[in-house]
Amino acid sequence: MAIKPEIWAAARVMFEGGKVPQDIADKLGIDRSTIAKKAKNDDWQKGKNHSLIVDEARVVAEKSQLNSQELGFHNREVERLTEDAKMIHTLTKNNMVGVGNKLRNHQSLNMNDHKAAQDLIDKASITLGVNERFAKPANIQQNTQNKMTEIIFTRATVAG
Repeated sequence: MAIKPEIWAAARVMFEGGKVPQDIADKLGIDRSTIAKKAKNDDWQKGKNHSLIVDEARVVAEKSQLNSQELGFHNREVERLTEDAKMIHTLTKNNMVGVGNKLRNHQSLNMNDHKAAQDLIDKASITLGVNERFAKPANIQQNTQNKMTEIIFTRATVAG
């Protein structure tokens, strides 16, 4: 019975991939000596593609490891962003909305609540322009001129 060319192609791939003739014979159902003769006649090179197969297996392993590392990084990033969102929501709720409710019952306020309310009022007044943090330069110049006038006035009265 003649062996099909597809089976010989598979046998050659296995042989050049580093398989021994006995393994090829067991897998494909061809006699071991027939495989050895065909390999010798057609100049098959034993283990010719073995390094390529090993390299491909290594690449597949590295790729799966890289995918797991990327997945771990992605999960950590999602957790970090979720924690940040929770923290922002908590801080906004406690400091901005909760201050008005806490001020109604001022006996239960602690020092942190007083500080949060004070900071909130300060920021709101500066933002709205009700209070300014620093004095205007014109006021400083006016005060300086008043003091100079007093000094000159005092000197003139003493000299005169």
